[in-house]
Amino acid sequence: MASVCKDPGGSHRICFMGADGKRRTIWLGVCPLTAARHVASRVQQLVNDQKLGVRHDANLTQWLRSWPAPLKSKLAKAGLAEDAGEAMTVTQLFERITKTSDIAPATAKIYARICASLVESLCGDTRIDRISAVDADNWQASLRERKLARATVAKYTNCVRGVFNRAVGWRMLETSPFARLKAGSQRNPSRQAYVSVEDFRAILAMEPDAKWRATFALLRFGGLRCPSELRGLQWSDMDLRPGELRLRVRSPKTEHHEGREQRTVPIIPELQHYLHEYASGCGKRNGLVFPELPSAVNLRHRLQRLLTKTGVPQWPRLFQNLRASYATDLVDRVPAHVAAAWCGHTVEVQQSAYMIQRDAHFRAATQGRSLLGTNSATDIAATAQNSAPHPIAPNGAESQGHP
Repeated sequence: MASVCKDPGGSHRICFMGADGKRRTIWLGVCPLTAARHVASRVQQLVNDQKLGVRHDANLTQWLRSWPAPLKSKLAKAGLAEDAGEAMTVTQLFERITKTSDIAPATAKIYARICASLVESLCGDTRIDRISAVDADNWQASLRERKLARATVAKYTNCVRGVFNRAVGWRMLETSPFARLKAGSQRNPSRQAYVSVEDFRAILAMEPDAKWRATFALLRFGGLRCPSELRGLQWSDMDLRPGELRLRVRSPKTEHHEGREQRTVPIIPELQHYLHEYASGCGKRNGLVFPELPSAVNLRHRLQRLLTKTGVPQWPRLFQNLRASYATDLVDRVPAHVAAAWCGHTVEVQQSAYMIQRDAHFRAATQGRSLLGTNSATDIAATAQNSAPHPIAPNGAESQGHP
């Protein structure tokens, strides 16, 4: 048990055995004996909770937060501060999440933007235990006032709820002020667009450099993420032999998930042409396929210039829509779990974020066999395939919206 020892001059100290079995001391200075005994009982509660690995009750948590900083630092030296739920600021919490979580660099940048928006809404880097549910509502309202897309507001809300749930799990908070916020859907149908094979062939035809034709073809006909999965692509990952035709893709975005560090993608006939063309002009082929790949901004500008030359209207999400178009084509040809594996995401993510309703689906329903039978998915694929010679996607211009 924690005991109170009185020193000459009226000062008191608390002696106790820590959860690790070591003797520790907290010097309180000059104070009434009753106050010292009260602190000793609280210290013993902290030690007991630490040994059992349980969360502190509300009274103990509130008592800890009422301690001034000098006394709280004494708890920290005694090994009790973190388990005591020592409050940190919003920025410190996000920094800790970033350091202790295995997240991709792109996700870390999103967290930084969310943290900045929260600090701005709170008018300063506020302690997390002083954020109220009203503050949480005001923060979400500020996102809407900035005219952010609903999908972005939903993403930010889900992220901040996850961050503060971690704080609750770490016993820094009793409850999260963001727990009651409704995120809504992260899907934005207005930014979905199917890029037809015909349009993309016309775009690639305007590109004079075989390297860039292969680069952009990998996005539309290979479903690679841009630029992360293009950067790590090596010649040893590419097998262009007849009967093999496969590509190993390393994925920085999903490498922190077990078993999802890389995937194998089939080199479909449309892609074969552009890769063979680029490979034949490279001579010695070793190391990186694109050793001098520019930034995503420069890739975007180059593709936008090609769109201007061909007169094809720019789709809302320049690279993501290419990947979604590839994923949509695959689902019409192979089982959903196979398509998801080739794209490097889960079936759930594929359904919620990548599937695009196309005119070919509508035509299949009106011109093909009944969709009420047991073979509806096959009927759609067969009807779409019969309307075009291309093995992956129907050839012909399609509108980019819903029928």
